[in-house]
Amino acid sequence: MILAVTLLALGCAKKFDAPKLADFSLKAFKVSSSKGPLMLYVQNSENEYKFSLVNALGAPEARRVLKDGTFANLGFLPPNSAYNELFIKVLEMIKDEKNEQKFMIDDQIYEVKSVDIR
Repeated sequence: MILAVTLLALGCAKKFDAPKLADFSLKAFKVSSSKGPLMLYVQNSENEYKFSLVNALGAPEARRVLKDGTFANLGFLPPNSAYNELFIKVLEMIKDEKNEQKFMIDDQIYEVKSVDIR
């Protein structure tokens, strides 16, 4: 019974269409929202994207990996579907070479700006 429920839940996981991007090692973004300032770090390696979203104190808000259109947790933070949507939109920003953009996700406004970390 538990196995059947687990398989059903995995089968219902939302798939995302990640844009095809040129290889990059690390990109950083300042994210402003009602939760305050956040930093988002995006890594691209071997057909997967890793996302680390941290607050102003450096504490993680979200750590996720996107592979084959599916998000998975990195660590023990609870999943947040709004952050998944934000991460996909940031990948689209990278693809379109935009340095700044606003997004509305679940009635929350996110202002995202690219940060040069060289």
